[in-house]
Amino acid sequence: MLTLGFDTSNYTTSVAAFDGVGGKNCSRLLDVKPGELGLRQSDALFAHIKRLPELVDALCASVNIGNVTAIGVSTRPRAVEGSYMPCFLAGSSTAEVMSRSLNVPFFAFSNNNIGTNDLKNIKPLIDTYCKVFSGFVNDLEDIQEIIFVLTNYGGADLNEFLRDMKNYKTIKIDNDSGDDKSGVSTLTIEIPVEAREKMMEVSRKCIFEQGMGIDPDPQNFGNSSGVALNFLYSLLELKAGLMETEFRPSFGRFIRCICRLLGVSVKEDTITQTWTRTSVRNEQELAQIASQSKGVISDETIVRNHPWVENPEKELEQLQEQEEEQMQKAEGDQAFSKKNVGGNDGKQQGILAEKDAGS
Repeated sequence: MLTLGFDTSNYTTSVAAFDGVGGKNCSRLLDVKPGELGLRQSDALFAHIKRLPELVDALCASVNIGNVTAIGVSTRPRAVEGSYMPCFLAGSSTAEVMSRSLNVPFFAFSNNNIGTNDLKNIKPLIDTYCKVFSGFVNDLEDIQEIIFVLTNYGGADLNEFLRDMKNYKTIKIDNDSGDDKSGVSTLTIEIPVEAREKMMEVSRKCIFEQGMGIDPDPQNFGNSSGVALNFLYSLLELKAGLMETEFRPSFGRFIRCICRLLGVSVKEDTITQTWTRTSVRNEQELAQIASQSKGVISDETIVRNHPWVENPEKELEQLQEQEEEQMQKAEGDQAFSKKNVGGNDGKQQGILAEKDAGS
């Protein structure tokens, strides 16, 4: 098994081949002008692109490229979110072109065309939702604690005050007449419930919209029609369609590679991929549409789109067997009816003959 490797990650352009026992490496340092400390990324990328054809030719002189079964390449500095350097594009682009030319594996299953995950856009919204909800819970816990306001009780011992409150449920107050405001009152904390509920509602809605998901709130479903459910799933369907677009070429090449290694000849148009969406549907409405389509479209199409059918091929076979059984039963009933009619006619003719003979 001969494998090619490309690397344009640093100041060295490298192309290598390895067969499991030994290998060949062709590499060359990038040129840096005297007096300069290094290269800008744009200059390094340009230098790698110029250098790669030369190194590939040198490798081909000692290695039979036709025996290559896999290609590897470095694509980013680190395997973490946001890790990126332009100079890696030189090696990854060349490796992908060669893999397509040689029809060997180079599988890139990307979540989207910019290589980012789904959490990046919605994580700030989730953090906001959690922060508001956490603050709400903390305030509810704090409001359960009664705060006493002691007016003109500057010299009172607080422990004694709380002990008397607990034991005697009364408070002794020395209040002078007139404008003396001495006394005990409680402090009530008012929580901005409406504002926080509105903030949580808006944040929740944005999370599902940015994440292109389905809000599982029961009020969004109910007895919704097929059109309403399709609209509810529109963002998720768009997201699934985009991911399918990214994954289809990789799966196709992956299957062709397996067939190639197994020695199975596969034409370009013989690989069929079936992507099935799973979603909540109005089965009653779909069943009515299937019933009303009888005689308009083929039975096979009706069966394949019926909501209760999981295996269309098996269901079609069962329908055919059912029709054959019904036909055999109908033929048997018809033959039995003819036999009875013939027997009755014979009996009637015999009775008439006896009457004629007697007369």
